[in-house]
Amino acid sequence: MERKQRKTSFIKNIIISVLWVTTPAAIAMILFREKLPPMFAAGFIAGVIFGSLNLLCVERLVKSLIGGADKRKTRAAIASAAALAAIVSGLLAGLYFRIFDGFGALAGFTVVLAVMMARGMKQINILKENKK
Repeated sequence: MERKQRKTSFIKNIIISVLWVTTPAAIAMILFREKLPPMFAAGFIAGVIFGSLNLLCVERLVKSLIGGADKRKTRAAIASAAALAAIVSGLLAGLYFRIFDGFGALAGFTVVLAVMMARGMKQINILKENKK
C-alpha cells in the first residue's frame, strides 16, 4: 500500500522549517545566556514569533485581497490588516518597555525571512526541473 502524502501550504512549510531551525538555536541561547547581551534570547524568540505571525497575516491579507470584492473577503482583509498592526504594536511595545532586546528580535525576524527565501529558491528550482 502506498502512503498518502498530506498537502500542506507553502507558508505552513516555511513555519515548520523556521521551528526546526530556531528551536536548537533558542535552546543554545538560553543555555549560554551569560555570554550573550542581556535579554538577547528573549528577543530572538520574540522575533521568531512575531516574524511567523507576520508571515501568516500577510498570507491571509493577500488571499483575501486577491479573492474578489465580496463583503466577507473585505472583512477578512480588514481583520488581517488590523492583525498586522497589532503585531507591529506588540513588537514596538516590547522594545519600548525593554521586555526583550532589539537586536535579538531583529535576528529572530531575519531568520524567518532567510528561511522563507531559502524555501522559495528551493520551490523555484523544483518548478524549473519539472518544466524540462
